[in-house]
This record gives sequence, structure tokens and C-alpha cells, in this order.
Amino acid sequence: MKVSAVKKKVTKPTGETKSAPKGPPPPSAADIQSRLASKIPVEAPGSGGDGAGMEGRPDGIADDFSWYRALIKQTVQAKWKKPPMPSGEKMITEVSIRIAPDGTVTFLNLSKPSGDAVMDASVEAAVRAAARIPRPLPPGLGTPDYTVIIQFKLE
Repeated sequence: MKVSAVKKKVTKPTGETKSAPKGPPPPSAADIQSRLASKIPVEAPGSGGDGAGMEGRPDGIADDFSWYRALIKQTVQAKWKKPPMPSGEKMITEVSIRIAPDGTVTFLNLSKPSGDAVMDASVEAAVRAAARIPRPLPPGLGTPDYTVIIQFKLE
């Protein structure tokens, strides 16, 4: 979201003009982030996700878009129907998905398959079922689209 102040020309007695802000100052980045984060619904226990997705950027640098990555993860994992776990084995599948500017999921790739066909198919089905993220890409995230990796764990 780009916020700009409305400027009004003020004439000085010398005849020079100068721009002065009109109205209240724009909200801070922290204020905007907290407002957006408060609108993301909280995932109920047992609703499909295990809370074990990847947070932040792969390079470890923090940014203001973690709320959107959480929304992507929540949307996709809410569609996941966990397969039965074979003989107590722990399985992890990582999927790479691309989000178009309007929130549409445009690409799917199992970046790290678990090796179990049923587990991997359940993850692919979850991504396909969540074909659209409820919000479009925020301005400044992705050019022109955004790729994120989500991890699914079966324990």
C-alpha cells in the first residue's frame, strides 16, 4: 500500500511557493502491518495445518511481508487432508508455489518430495484446492509474481 500526503501550495509574502502537508500524517509501517495482521483469521487446532511452515525469507532477512506468507501457508494447509501415517514414520514434503498478483496460484512444484506417493499427492491436492489466496499480492512483494516454499509434516 502506497500512502502519500496531499500537498497544498502556500504562498509566502515574497511570492515564493512552498508545499506543505495537509491532514494527519500517514500511518507508520508498523501500524499498517499490525492492522493487516489483525485481519488474518487464527487457524483452529486440527484444521489441517500443523504450524510447521517456513517463516520469513529463505535468506533470513526480515521484511514486512511475513503476514502474507502466513496467509498463503494457512490457506494451503487448511485444504490439506493428511494421509494415514505408515508405521509411525515421520514424513516431510516441501512444495514451491507461485502466486500471481491477483492471488491466483499459478505454479506448483514439489521442491523436496517425501518419497511417499500418497503423502506427496496429498500435498499437491491441497495446493490445487487452494487455487487462490484470499488477498492479492501486496505492492512491493514479487515482480510480477511471488514464489514461496511451504513445508508439510506428517508425524
